[in-house]
Amino acid sequence: MRPSVATAAACLVICLGGADLARAESSEQDGSLADESLESLLQMEVTSVSKRPQRISETPAAIFVITQEDIRRSGHANVAELLRLVPGVNVGQATAKRWDIGVRGDQSGFSRMLLVLLDGRATYNSSFNGTFWELNDVPLEEIERIEVIRGPGASVWGANAVHGVINIIRRKPEGQGSFLTTAIGTEDRLVTSLGHTDDLGRLRYRVSGHYVNREEFRSRDDSGHQHDDYRHATTAWRADFDVDAANKLTFQGDWYGGDRGLQVRRDPDTSGSTPIRSFETGSVSGGNAIVRFERKHSESAMSELQFYVDRSYRDIVLVTDRRTHYDLELRNRFRLGQRQLINWGLGTRHVQESQRNTLNFIATPDRQDEALYSFHAQDEIAIVPDVLSLTLGSKVEWNTFTGWEFQPTARALWHPAERHQIWAAFSRGVRTPARFDRGEYSVRPGYLFGMPIEVSGQDGFDSEVVLASDLGWRYQPSASLHLDLTGYTHRTQNFAVFVPKNPPFFLTQELNNLGERSAIGAEASVRWQPTERWRLTLGWSHIHITHSSGLYATGGNGSAPPHQLSLRSSLDLPGNLELDLGVAYHGRTGERVGLLGDEFGGYTRHDVRLGWRPSAAFELSLVGQNLLDRLHREGTDFFENDPVIAGLPQSSVQRSLYARATWRF
Repeated sequence: MRPSVATAAACLVICLGGADLARAESSEQDGSLADESLESLLQMEVTSVSKRPQRISETPAAIFVITQEDIRRSGHANVAELLRLVPGVNVGQATAKRWDIGVRGDQSGFSRMLLVLLDGRATYNSSFNGTFWELNDVPLEEIERIEVIRGPGASVWGANAVHGVINIIRRKPEGQGSFLTTAIGTEDRLVTSLGHTDDLGRLRYRVSGHYVNREEFRSRDDSGHQHDDYRHATTAWRADFDVDAANKLTFQGDWYGGDRGLQVRRDPDTSGSTPIRSFETGSVSGGNAIVRFERKHSESAMSELQFYVDRSYRDIVLVTDRRTHYDLELRNRFRLGQRQLINWGLGTRHVQESQRNTLNFIATPDRQDEALYSFHAQDEIAIVPDVLSLTLGSKVEWNTFTGWEFQPTARALWHPAERHQIWAAFSRGVRTPARFDRGEYSVRPGYLFGMPIEVSGQDGFDSEVVLASDLGWRYQPSASLHLDLTGYTHRTQNFAVFVPKNPPFFLTQELNNLGERSAIGAEASVRWQPTERWRLTLGWSHIHITHSSGLYATGGNGSAPPHQLSLRSSLDLPGNLELDLGVAYHGRTGERVGLLGDEFGGYTRHDVRLGWRPSAAFELSLVGQNLLDRLHREGTDFFENDPVIAGLPQSSVQRSLYARATWRF
């Protein structure tokens, strides 16, 4: 069966089969979908848009929330995979431990244009320009929701929140209970989590542990394994203490460690005549601790002081990196008169880092201290209460590399009628350069003819600046149907491109600010719940990217699929059974990795989950992913599998099956 025919057949099964089964519903149990109505989802409070609680219907931003119920029924096993549920987010798995993720373009391994937060702590690595997604591998049972903002959030969150903000919010320790969940499968060989929560009156706490053992991928031509297997363990804890009715303290932290298989090109010397394909084991470890104090002055006024320290160590054989972050932030909000809400804050961040120089990686200097100081202010003005509001704000930052940066925004929200919201936003965001961009790192994956194949930046690399405009419309014609549509344009100045150097072989690629990038696109989601037992979710996104330079750019013309389309069905069946079906099309992409560019054909995923919940305490599910496609490529790891630099075969995502059991006690 051709993929197009298979996809059409799958969509027909989702719609017609779901309708027939929904009509056959039993009155024995309402089911999980009845417990979480579509209307209640849309009134959910989010905090990522303005750093304060507000309902989705009150947010002038393109925001999508992945709820705990979405997580449970998705069939996905980690945070990176869960982002496939969000329209406008591009997700591709490069290896067993690496993902290429982007929003509105720049689908790349480090997600350099995204700011990813875990409980308010930024996970952005300023050495390598982005996020290591495997380090956000936390127990899914602990996640309350994931808030995804598409478009700049820099006026509140600061630099690098350029194309979007992803905020992973774990549950507060409430009540008393424990959970144990274990999954065994063909790709995720073992994923297990254990957690306990207790309430001691004024003190509430939670502790948990999480372990992942992931199978290595197959090569693109199915000739063998890629030796990119992955093992990772995490422990987490949190304690909330009520000092009194108005003051609260939070202490929380994480520790993680693991190892991962690697295949790399090893050059014994600089001649390049005898490269070795080496299979080795890299390791990562680290931990963080957060102290947060909250004081409630009144119903509309609150202050919050947060300090965290984050230490990490990463050894991927060719590169060894040690980092320590210190971050302090003060936030305050209060009402000014009857129609204005002021939200302001200031903070500082200091980073100490060191690298070990090797034949393939040279840092100059090999130790560096970075500093950042910031201030932000935002004024939310109710021009016509409950009808028209205006938000004006900006974040001002000073950093070690580029000095002062200004990131303003203007947002408007209009309620023309009940159940309608129209919003618009104009924003400026910046991505500040990392040490690699400014030429302090020289990456040499291999040697040829006695010369290095070298990738580096240049001194004087300036911040990439994004000017964005958004227009959105949300409409809920009934309690069972919700529409969300967003259109946008992005213009990137000082756009980073690679320039070939040292003719005639051009083995050196230098990153500089020669380019300019433009993007125009749209995103849509439709949620429809025809019955209490059946919910359909349709997602679509389109983007058209151009850039002024013909030079290679990691976020260039082909850095995101022009089209993405997904359809998910969640159905509660009689007998405490749940059936979840998903079809997702990811369009062709190219040019996003590899010095000479690369291309990835479009692919379609077909996923199925069958769950059984005989009681509220126990759940068993069987999951199949990529069921109609044995192998397909979604990305390339620069250090391990780049076909040009390293001369190594590329990884492919495989069909996978797994069984998961969850016990709550």
